[in-house]
Amino acid sequence: MMRLLVALVVAGLTFGCAEESGPPLVAGNVSVVQPLPGTTTSAAYLELANHSRNTIDITKVTSPEFAAVEMHETFIDDDIARMRPLEKLSIAPATTAVFERGGKHLMLLRPYGTADYVTLQFYAGDLMLLSVRARFESAAD
Repeated sequence: MMRLLVALVVAGLTFGCAEESGPPLVAGNVSVVQPLPGTTTSAAYLELANHSRNTIDITKVTSPEFAAVEMHETFIDDDIARMRPLEKLSIAPATTAVFERGGKHLMLLRPYGTADYVTLQFYAGDLMLLSVRARFESAAD
């Protein structure tokens, strides 16, 4: 599984972190699947750890390499796996949200050309909380 290459906390968060060491939101175990030839979708999996004392609400994810990024969750309905969009992801203090196959995941839609890396930007409203850059891995990995 692809490991986190770069994580950068952007903007001073108002989560009361003055006494805490390190960033309030940290990404790890990042895995971004390269779109298959002839397709316009991909997926990303990762862990987001909240090291702050407040709940962090992720309301939007973007990428300069894709026209759209959507947070989804897989669920089983009548023995059929289905996906539904997540409008917001709340991460409680001192917990980790896991994006994994068969659960929460990011759908990456309509790539802009080809790239070796993908950048994911996580927002709470208009405030960018975290930017993560990872190398694509093949769908077979």
